[in-house]
Order: sequence, then C-alpha cells, then structure tokens
Amino acid sequence: VACVRTADTTSTAVSGTDGAGTGGCSAVALTNGQAYSYKVFQKDSNGNYDAGVTFTGSPFTPAAASITLIVDTDQFPALTPETPRFATSTVSVNTNNTTGWYVTLERSDADTTMDLDTDATVNIIDKTEWIAGASTSTESSQPATTITSGQDFLAFRAMTASSTNGSMFFASTWWGSDDTPFTNAKWAGIASSTAATNLKKIGISSVSSGGSPALNTVQYYLDVPITQKTGAYSGTVIFTAVMN
Repeated sequence: VACVRTADTTSTAVSGTDGAGTGGCSAVALTNGQAYSYKVFQKDSNGNYDAGVTFTGSPFTPAAASITLIVDTDQFPALTPETPRFATSTVSVNTNNTTGWYVTLERSDADTTMDLDTDATVNIIDKTEWIAGASTSTESSQPATTITSGQDFLAFRAMTASSTNGSMFFASTWWGSDDTPFTNAKWAGIASSTAATNLKKIGISSVSSGGSPALNTVQYYLDVPITQKTGAYSGTVIFTAVMN
C-alpha cells in the first residue's frame, strides 16, 4: 500500500498501511482531497540522491468517501378496519466507503407515526417501538416479533427477498428468517426521533455498495379497529444512511 515514509531505509520492499505507523509508514494518514506526488530516488554510498523519477499518474488525489441515499415509498391502499394493508419503501444506498454503512429509521411525530389530518390528537397506534440489538446477531430489550393478521397497529420490517446485498444488510435475527407476513417475519414499531442513533438502526453493511446502489425494501403493516375515527391519516418517516 502506498504510504508516506518517515525515514530513509535500505532498498528493500516495505509493506505498510497508510496511517498505521508500521512498515516505515507515517502514523498520520493521507488526507482525502489533498494532492500527493510520488517520486523514486536512488541514493549512492555517499548519501547523495539522484534527480528521481516521477510515477505515471502523479500527483494522485485520494478521493473522499461519499454516500447517497434515495428512498421511494408507495402509499397504503384505502383502509378498511380489521383488514390488514401493506406498503413498502425501497431504500437505495450507493457508497464507496470500504468499511460499510448503516441505515436508521425514525418517525417525525413525538407520540405516534400517523395522525388524523384534521386532528393530530387522533392517532393510529404503533407497535412497540423498535430498539436495535447491539449487533445484527443479537436482540435487544424491545426486539421485533411475529404478529397475527388483524392486530391493530402500524409496524415495519426489513425484507430479505428484496435485498440486493443479502446478509450484508438484512439480519434474520432482527427481522425473521423470511418474508412470510404472519409466520416467520418479525415486525416492530418505528423508533421515536428522540431515540439514540444506534437504537434506530434497521440494517448494517460492513462493505461498500460495490460500485452500484445496494437496494433493500422496508415493508409496512397497518390495521385499525372498527372504532378508529374515519378520515385521512398521514405521517412522516425519516431514513438516514451513515458511513461506518
């Protein structure tokens, strides 16, 4: 790996990692966006250097890591009490960050995700709020759980079949072994905006998106009791993609 050398050494091959402080490399990493020139010199027995040879492509500017998030969400169909409805959000993440990324999901409303448009005090109940586990292989004190058809609340889950980067994002411990809605799939309530960031994670990847967007789908479940006040309900959810 190319790196900044801190001292002269004999003409032997040296392997080092930029910023690691080993293999003769500087403990200070190169700076993204800063141009660096690379040149090879020879030193004679008297300690004199020649004019040197510049590498092809020099100067080289390390590119800063970046991440782009695009979310496309469809609407719930007309709702009839005691008849479950489903909707989805397609989450597209494109990043060159080699250490990976994660996505969080939260609601913008303080109490519930969806309110009656004409009266914000009239809400649709959320399933118990999601708390992410410490890792994708562990559950938290408020994990996602399986549900039965007809339960009255709003819930969500990350789907497995629609993930283009597979287990690098989707976690079966968190969301169930498959997408069967009322059997193996696990559902949770959308996290509050006041929750800590690490508790709002819905998927984690330890690698880049691989040169093209990584696509994952979030599914929503909604049902209400016959006592639910009639009218149009709406709410806002917020997805955030963060580089590790």
